Amino acid sequence: MALLRVLLLLGGLRLPLTLGLLQDPPTVYEGPPGSYFGFALDFHMTGVAQPGAVFLCSWPPDETPCHPLPIDTAGNEKETQGTLELRTYKSHQWLGASVTSWNGNLVCAPLQHWNALEGEDEAFRTPTGACFLQWVRPGWYWGHGGGCWSGNAKRRP
Repeated sequence: MALLRVLLLLGGLRLPLTLGLLQDPPTVYEGPPGSYFGFALDFHMTGVAQPGAVFLCSWPPDETPCHPLPIDTAGNEKETQGTLELRTYKSHQWLGASVTSWNGNLVCAPLQHWNALEGEDEAFRTPTGACFLQWVRPGWYWGHGGGCWSGNAKRRP
């Protein structure tokens, strides 16, 4: 890299200014050891191992610590429809493995599983994944949708 800079300077070219994304020294955000910070796993949900989380960090960095966004805080879920019981498993779901923000925020948990049970009969755990969408409009909050589920964002009362 140093050789490239010398060649550019000798040629009379100037390096363009950056927007601060490639700083020297770099800005480092860290999470707990073994947490895959960036995938930012959360180890504090009862009955769920490593569900995942999305952290909001300030840019440019300041003294404010990064904090998790409350996206999917329900833990494992169970729903009964007649004799059929539907279960959603959120352990190791990797919430935050996919994140985008354009005209709203979309956060996905690609390894979320669900299962259908009827009496003694049981389907296998189906890895459908799930995504959560938040529109950037007042009065709207995170809505769930994914795989075989039909879900829409709901308006706050």
